[in-house]
This record gives sequence, structure tokens and C-alpha cells, in this order.
Amino acid sequence: MENVNLLALINLFSGIGNSLASPFFPYLITKFPLTDATLGWIISTYSLASTLFNSLVPFLIKKYSHIKLLFSSAFFEASCTILYSCLIYFPSYKIFLLIIFLLRIIHGCCSSMIGVIVYSLAVSLSEKEKTKIYLTNMEIGWSLGKIIGPIIGAICFKFGGFILPFIFLGMVLYISLILVKKINLNFIINEEMDDNEKKNKKRNDDIGNFVYSAEAWIILFGFVIGIVVDCYFYPCLTNHLTNNYGLSISLASLFFTVPIIVYIITVGILNNFPNNLGIYFAYTLGLIFTAFGPLFVYPITILPKNIFFVLFGLTLIGVGQAPIFVQGFVLLTNIIKKISPNKDEITLNDISSTLNNITIDIGGFIGPIIGGFLTTKYNFNICCFIMFIISCVYLIIFFVYFYKDIKNDLHLIFGIKDENKEDNSTEKEMLIEKKNEEL
Repeated sequence: MENVNLLALINLFSGIGNSLASPFFPYLITKFPLTDATLGWIISTYSLASTLFNSLVPFLIKKYSHIKLLFSSAFFEASCTILYSCLIYFPSYKIFLLIIFLLRIIHGCCSSMIGVIVYSLAVSLSEKEKTKIYLTNMEIGWSLGKIIGPIIGAICFKFGGFILPFIFLGMVLYISLILVKKINLNFIINEEMDDNEKKNKKRNDDIGNFVYSAEAWIILFGFVIGIVVDCYFYPCLTNHLTNNYGLSISLASLFFTVPIIVYIITVGILNNFPNNLGIYFAYTLGLIFTAFGPLFVYPITILPKNIFFVLFGLTLIGVGQAPIFVQGFVLLTNIIKKISPNKDEITLNDISSTLNNITIDIGGFIGPIIGGFLTTKYNFNICCFIMFIISCVYLIIFFVYFYKDIKNDLHLIFGIKDENKEDNSTEKEMLIEKKNEEL
């Protein structure tokens, strides 16, 4: 359990580094001629780099150790966070764009490495009945980091401007290097496995099976939709709150923590349910909450303009994200294990963790770009409505494909009896009785 706690803390520090860009990067508009669309690209470059780099992580893990990769990634992530503080001092707009895109690429690659390794090792450490608990610890660590970042950053921004949040929290991130060194290396199974064992393991057409697995693709697409809704407002929300509600940048940055706080509470509630009870039903509820959240982030025309509707919309998004990513990761892991039954446990966990991170990063890349583009071309209201439509389309696809599984979950959770099954069982009993009478 000690190793799991260390991994959760490392994920917490990574969440801190991830959370500082969205609330405070909009301040750069006051220093450079940036539009919402350009700012969306700057924020999304992080996720694009992470997406592309994710596919290389399993190969790097085979060549180097988990711990070496984790240590180097944590070091460069902390360094990038500190270097963000220098952005406002570049006199040339072109040099500024070059440096900020380079830093976002490096930061994204480091974050993807940390995410894949942390989740993979957490699943490898867990027993089957504790998988969701260990994953919950990782999610809580990441989410707490995303809360701590904007809160401490807002305080630092108030007293030290744009520079202080990145310098102070960047220095704090170096603590994660100490945590990496304390992780016990003995449990890393695939590093103890010799080359002969790896060569002698049975193989099947895993890639082909995955490509034709509709279940896997639907779940992965759900991760993309979920994270798009979670981050489409990153380039726009700060300006929306400051312009329409008169909030300061420091106060507006705290709104980014609302979905994360609600997410942590919801994850804690879901953690009390058994590992495989009601997964499909919970996932469906998550999609419903996520779909309706954007309608309140920028209240629809029939509702009055009120800051509480924005809070309510962000709360709905936070509630919806929990089952999408926690139950969704369990579903994805089960599907991967079913597709690739001959691979060793930790390799399967590396694969599922990598796929999870890739799809989330794709959503993190698309979301701010869509949000910035639609807000620049139309307005924030239209942007939020389009997010609602996209989420509803996916919800319908998921519900239709997994209808039987959702129905079975309802039977298990609420004790609803299947009338068809009862009719079939009574018919069988009657046939057996007739046969006995004939005999």
C-alpha cells in the first residue's frame, strides 16, 4: 500500500503542473496579440504532444526501467513549470510563440510518461477486487493536484503577478523526485522477467482483435468526448467570467476547481460500490450529467443570467466525469484482457493505461481548440450548445450498443426481475413436468 500512496502523491504533483496553464495563460492576452483560438492551440499543444508520445511509452519502458523514466519525467515537468514564468519577458511575439509551444510539447511528453507509468503500476499492484480502489487513489491524487494548483496559484498571482505561481509551484514539484526514489523496485514484475521468458510467451493476433473490437472503440471514444466537455471552456471561461460577471482573474481561476472537487467527491461515493456492479449503468449516468453541464456553463436563453448556473453546470460536468473515467477504465482493462489473454499482467496494464492516456490526451487537445475556435467565430453560448449536441449523440450510440448490459445492471442494482427469463424458466419447468408424466 505504501507504493500506491507514493504513486498517488506523484500523480498529485503532476496534476499541479497540469492545472496552471488554463486559469493563468489567458493573462498573456494582455501582453501579446493573442485570440481565443490561438490560446486554445497553445493550451492544446500539451495534449497533442502527450498523445503522440504516449505510443512510445511502452517501448521505452521495455528499454529503460519504470523508475528512471518516472524520475526524468518529473524533473523536466517541474522545470517546464518554472520556465513558464519567463514568457512575459520575451520582447518578440514570434520568439514567445516558439518558446511557449516548445515548453508545452516537452511538458506534455513528460506528463504522458508519468500518467502511463503511475496507472500501470497501480493496477499491477492491486488484486482484482481492489483494482478500482487503487485507481481511485490515483484519480484523487491527480484531481487534488488540479485543485491545489489553481488555488495556490490564485493566491500567488494576487501577490506576485503572473510569475510567482509558476516559480513557487514549480519548485514544489521537485519534491516528487524524492518520492520516486522511495518507490520499492521489487514489485515491478516485467523488469524481473528475463528475455527468454518474454520470447517463450504465447502470442495471438492481439492488434487485429483490438481493431475489430467495437466495445473497445466505443469506450475509448467516450474518454475523448468526456475530456472534450471537461476542457473546451479552458480558453474562454476566465474571460467569460471577468467580462460578463465582473470577477477578477484570481477569483475566476477558482471556478476551474469546481468540477475537480465534485469529481473527487463522486469518485469517493462510487468507490463504495463493488468493482463490477452497475458499471454500465453508472457510465450512462455519467454521460447524461456530462451532456447537460455545458447548457448551464453558459445558461441557455430561457434561464436568467446568474453565476450560480455556471457553478451548477460545472458541478454537473464534475459528477459526470467520475463514472466515465473510473468505471470506463475498468471496462477498458477488462476488454483488453479479454482480447489479449496470453500477455502477462503488467504488459496488459501498460497497454490499457497507454490507450486510456492517448484518448484522454486527444480529447484534451481537441477540446480547447474547439472551444477557442467556436467562441472566436460565433460566441461562447453557441460553443456550449454544440458540446451538448455532441455529448447527446455519443450517449445515444453508447446506450443502443450496450443496452443489454445496462439492463442487466438495473436488474442487479434494483433487484428488477427479467420477465422474459422468468417466462423461459416456467416454460422449461412445464416441459420437464410433461416429460416426467409421459415416462
